[in-house]
Amino acid sequence: MPDDSRDRSQIARCESCVGGPIFPDWLPVSYFGDYRCSNAWVLSINPSHREFIDRNAQALEGTAQRFRRLADFNAADGRAQLAREDIESAIDYQDTYFTRPGVAYRPFFNRLGRFLGKLHGAEVGQEPLRPFMAGVRANGGRIFRYAHLDIGK
Repeated sequence: MPDDSRDRSQIARCESCVGGPIFPDWLPVSYFGDYRCSNAWVLSINPSHREFIDRNAQALEGTAQRFRRLADFNAADGRAQLAREDIESAIDYQDTYFTRPGVAYRPFFNRLGRFLGKLHGAEVGQEPLRPFMAGVRANGGRIFRYAHLDIGK
């Protein structure tokens, strides 16, 4: 597998991302789930400011925090100053989105996971996030493991 750390670093350091509400403290969210282990993608048109703030426009923190923000890295004054370790931490947080307790969009992803299971003729059982976490075996035997990408409107 090729080394993609440079590409992922460029995404996290992006200062002029197009499409969607990006503020200086928010690091761009390039995907949900572990794309390195995925062989299938789900795309939707849905960039959301709710990845970073609550209904009262307050920054999500602690267990409610979905993704890393620039404020999480004290040594960086801007995205361009993020250290390699900071980038890795931000990317690891994205990679573990579906495996962390309290997934914020669990109802949405549960429905999507059940749909993907039915699409492949597979049973997701008690864990509707299975297509994103462990994958589902299609009728032909191939295992599909999904990652999710929101694209701009």
